[in-house]
Amino acid sequence: MKNLNLLLAATSFLILSSCEPDDNSDGAPELNENLKQIAFNFRSESYIVVEDGTADYMGQFDHKVLLDDIFEAIYAGKIQAFDFMDDPLTIEEVQYKQSHTDTTLLENFETGELESVVITEELNPDDVVKVFMVEDWFLDKETFTMEKRVVSMTLCTLKLDLEGDSIGVEILFKIYLDGKGPQREG
Repeated sequence: MKNLNLLLAATSFLILSSCEPDDNSDGAPELNENLKQIAFNFRSESYIVVEDGTADYMGQFDHKVLLDDIFEAIYAGKIQAFDFMDDPLTIEEVQYKQSHTDTTLLENFETGELESVVITEELNPDDVVKVFMVEDWFLDKETFTMEKRVVSMTLCTLKLDLEGDSIGVEILFKIYLDGKGPQREG
């Protein structure tokens, strides 16, 4: 009886391990002899602001839809936001980036006294001006079609100096798609 149970267990293992899964859990296209991966973790960056009158050339980008959907997914726990060092952000930290109210002291120039002033900042979707993408690319050599799978997106806002002039971009946060997260060294 002991040998029969061992034989059944071994047979079950062989059958289960030889079956191919029905779905592709990592979101990558099914590779076949015609479909080859030509880029792995390829990094690209794009300014996503489309100036008035340039949509015919640049295309269109809807900041509000992107941000609304990303924030909704973060708050629902479907995706995780990360900082630039790939450390997870809490829901509270993401909410702060989206909207926050602070109090600061400013001098009243008429009286010379310091007065408490409430400052409210809200993220305007149009403030997200640049995105860094990490993608995997797949080329079908038979049909010459290409498929891309976005691994991660890093959203950036415009960084301004004290005079309000642009001095670069600042990372808002990074998200990983298809349930992926940062690859940590173990």
